[in-house]
Amino acid sequence: MRPAPVPAAAALLLAAAAAGCCGLTRSAGRRGLDRDSPERAFEFVRAAFAEDATADQYESFHPEFVEAQGLDREKYSLGRSLSPGVFERAAALLRGAVLDGPVERGVLQTARGPRAAARVRLRTPGGAGVFVLVDEPRFRLATTDPEIPEVSGAVSSVPGAVRVADGRVQVRLDADLFAVPAGGAEVLRITIHHDWLLHGVERLEGLEEFLGDVRSAAEKAAPEKGKAPGEGRP
Repeated sequence: MRPAPVPAAAALLLAAAAAGCCGLTRSAGRRGLDRDSPERAFEFVRAAFAEDATADQYESFHPEFVEAQGLDREKYSLGRSLSPGVFERAAALLRGAVLDGPVERGVLQTARGPRAAARVRLRTPGGAGVFVLVDEPRFRLATTDPEIPEVSGAVSSVPGAVRVADGRVQVRLDADLFAVPAGGAEVLRITIHHDWLLHGVERLEGLEEFLGDVRSAAEKAAPEKGKAPGEGRP
């Protein structure tokens, strides 16, 4: 028996739709950008805001960043639906941002273990700030199974999965699959890539306020939980 892939946030997105939210959206066309390096991750996020691609925006946030900000997919989606001007201001802020000096590399301890990290210094018309990015590399497995043509997952590090030694490429990929292709399915290709995600923001005036406004808009609109219909009414 093969487990079918089930979106973990399906229930949240249904709730957002019931509240009148349009949901998260992706770029209509591929931008030719990825998050393979800290610099490209910054360009990816800036383009995602410029194109109002909210799914690309949200998926550029590290899980620990989302948790620290008190956000989830439902709140992010509701915030976009209820306060679009907040997102437009964030897009304008990032449109005017430029890299300010070389990227500083290091290691950051996360709940998933130590990860490669980077501090990307930015300058905007309103001041300066820093994106703190963490690399959460992933693999993508393409198969001939028509029901599950692609499976993806996380790897601890790219060097740990792929390295060159003695003139040979050595690939070691031992990872649990969220969905298992049919037994007779052939593997078409495997790609392993970096994925630099936004883990924190330092003193970037405007962006921190944006996140707070998104959370506030969603929380004000969300119905109170745990109350029966009519409870609390005079």
